Amino acid sequence: MALQHKGLPFTTVDVGFTEIDEASQGLFHTLPFIHDDHNRRIGGSFEIAEYLENAYPDTPSLFSSQQGKTLALFFEKWARTLHTDIARIAIFDIFNKLKARDKAYFRASREKALGDSLENVQSNCQSASTAQLTDKLQLLEQHLKDLPFVGGEAPLYADYIVYGTLKWLFTVSENVKLTHLGPHIQAWYLQLDSKHSSNET
Repeated sequence: MALQHKGLPFTTVDVGFTEIDEASQGLFHTLPFIHDDHNRRIGGSFEIAEYLENAYPDTPSLFSSQQGKTLALFFEKWARTLHTDIARIAIFDIFNKLKARDKAYFRASREKALGDSLENVQSNCQSASTAQLTDKLQLLEQHLKDLPFVGGEAPLYADYIVYGTLKWLFTVSENVKLTHLGPHIQAWYLQLDSKHSSNET
């Protein structure tokens, strides 16, 4: 969405967990990363946003101001706390959607980190983690009561951070639905989803 916001042409490449090292020439171990026309490889969502902002100053700003960048940094760190809940809500659902070649790696690495099978983690933690997630999202619901977007009157990178996190959840699992969330989050999400879907390449 950052590239769409900037109006920059791009193509996406489907890269699995076990393909990241080769695809990034050993530079990164996680996604996303970009390889641009300047032959630069940049990894990490926030780092990519900062790079795009500096490299393409004549395109629409992702942050609008220093205050907007600070807001985006706050929501980036806050969104990370949602990832833990999402993993426990949907870890086995995520596994089931992976390419066959990635499943062994994903199961071994995640079960080592979580200390239990993927099936048990999701079954045992889903209810409590869903409650924790919806409780954390009250911050976003309250923020959106007075503003149409996290960034203010128009979407900025702060919006895309949280939208992307929720999009991930809704894509991999049916255990939490948009209709389970507050009305302001629903309206905000649908606006971004419409914009994103209509511009997908």
